[in-house]
Amino acid sequence: MKMVLSLERLLQFLLLTMHDDLLQSKLDGRGANLSLRKLQTSEGLVDFCSNDYLGFSKSKDILRQALTMNIATSDRVIGSGGSRLICGHNELIEAIEENVAGFVNASSGLLFNSGYNANIGFFGCVPQRGDVVFYDEFIHASIRDGIKLGVSKSYSFQHNDIADLRRRYDFLAPNQTVFVVVESVYSMDGDMPDLIEIAKFCKEKNIKLVVDEAHSFGWLGDGRGLVSKLGLEDDTYARIITFGKALGCHGAVVVGDELLRSYLVNFARSFIYTTAPSIIDQKCVYVALEKLFSLDFNKLKIIELIRLFKSLVEKSDLNVIPSVGLIQSVLIPSNRQALKTEQKLRKNGIWAKAILSPTVPIGQERIRICLHDFNTVDEVKKLIDCLNNG
Repeated sequence: MKMVLSLERLLQFLLLTMHDDLLQSKLDGRGANLSLRKLQTSEGLVDFCSNDYLGFSKSKDILRQALTMNIATSDRVIGSGGSRLICGHNELIEAIEENVAGFVNASSGLLFNSGYNANIGFFGCVPQRGDVVFYDEFIHASIRDGIKLGVSKSYSFQHNDIADLRRRYDFLAPNQTVFVVVESVYSMDGDMPDLIEIAKFCKEKNIKLVVDEAHSFGWLGDGRGLVSKLGLEDDTYARIITFGKALGCHGAVVVGDELLRSYLVNFARSFIYTTAPSIIDQKCVYVALEKLFSLDFNKLKIIELIRLFKSLVEKSDLNVIPSVGLIQSVLIPSNRQALKTEQKLRKNGIWAKAILSPTVPIGQERIRICLHDFNTVDEVKKLIDCLNNG
């Protein structure tokens, strides 16, 4: 009996050791091709890295107002106390949802803890068995993860290629419910889809169009995002509005009709089974939204800095992916060279992140640059000088 137990323990030990060895071998593989991810700080560096486009995350005024505001949240001042369906719901959350929906001309909205939670919640439950989801091949990982959690069929189409989307759609059987999901601004390349043509195609075929507005909300269309800028609100089934970019906070709202909101409340697992955002998070979002609503977008420096960046690039030999927005990517093929450039920028006091394969395809490694309203002309010039002399 003792010998049997000893053999069982030995087998358990060997299995655990094999598992640890497998994990280590995968990490070693990442290290070998220079794609091992590590956490870094950026204190004291000029920010060309964050998604904090308007500088709201640095705003002491927003923080002060959030800490001093008086709005009904029961008697809690730190945590929310539980999930929205248990005890974490309050009037402040309702106000945020109503304010966002009203701002982007939607009938309702539902607050999630993050853009990731919103996407896995939506795509994990809304498309049904037998439905089909077409997604741009460059779509965000959170949307891919949400689709994997769901029961629908899914197919990618070539990036920003409406003709390819049409070809793939033509292979479907009739009478299927179809979703098309795109981003208004793609997070790695910074480019935009031809949303007018996509919306026209979706309307023609009775397709449900879903747009992730993560990188357009807060600055495009006077802050309302690309869908509202183009007047396509009535042609869009749902939009994901996130607060972790231009709003400088945390969380997201899925906007759509009342039926969609009610369905998400009942079936979106990332909404049902998680603690609601903290009270201070809620207050910061509420105040940041009020600040966004009152901005004079004609006085922002963003457009000027984009023009400056593009004009300096045109005079250089840098290989920059075409983009009209705040995200600009300088292609530097190979993980080694991209990392070397990132390290050089860091030594010169500049924080811009190398994006490596497998996050992007091999040969598409890059330095991803985000321009912000708080950046200066001199900082942009220094950035280009450092990249030119790489």
